[in-house]
Amino acid sequence: MKKLFNFVLGRLVAGILVLAPIYLALLLLLKAVQSLGKLVLPLAKLLPLAPGGSAPFTVVGADHLLCRRSLDSQRTSHVGTLGE
Repeated sequence: MKKLFNFVLGRLVAGILVLAPIYLALLLLLKAVQSLGKLVLPLAKLLPLAPGGSAPFTVVGADHLLCRRSLDSQRTSHVGTLGE
């Protein structure tokens, strides 16, 4: 009976040691996403709604435009250096 008790107790402790960090990591990730949402909310309020009225697509579209502009500026800044 003592062997069974030690076996079950050992498995419970091992399970807690494995599951606790995963649970804490998920909680930390949830907090980070909530904080990021609070940071992005003022920017999202400035953007107009997409056709159909869904704001997430507008935020994704604005991100795409910002990335594209930065890529275009990088391309144009190196245009003169290719022939030199």
